[in-house]
Amino acid sequence: MSTSFDGNLRGSRLGMVSYENDGNVDFAARQPVRFNCPNGHEFSLPFALEAEVPDTWDCRCGSEALRQDAVWPDKAPAKVGRTHWAMLMERRTLDDLEELFLERLALLYENRGTTLPARIVEQVRNVRPSVESTPTLTNVTRSA
Repeated sequence: MSTSFDGNLRGSRLGMVSYENDGNVDFAARQPVRFNCPNGHEFSLPFALEAEVPDTWDCRCGSEALRQDAVWPDKAPAKVGRTHWAMLMERRTLDDLEELFLERLALLYENRGTTLPARIVEQVRNVRPSVESTPTLTNVTRSA
């Protein structure tokens, strides 16, 4: 009686079912941690004993739940955003910006084959933004 083996294992469902058992497996020690949501939800999550347990966890309703034996952490003050103008003014002075603007404007006129008119240079030098017109986060409005 001869049997032939063509390399296929039929009927074994390889990759579908594990033939391992849990006999020699040591699971990590766990601790249940209870959280309370401000909306009244209460839930428990298992954490490993060695794990650093967070004070807050996101609840299923989207709110932030607090661990039962914890106090709310102090909220860090929100960092005030800086505008492009504020960052630009940290690197350049108005005189530097005026000079750069005139250089670029002269280059545009030169590419057209003309020279920068003196009246435009005078207009640029006479216009200075006041402190009230410098953009800040409070007075910048978005146009729709």
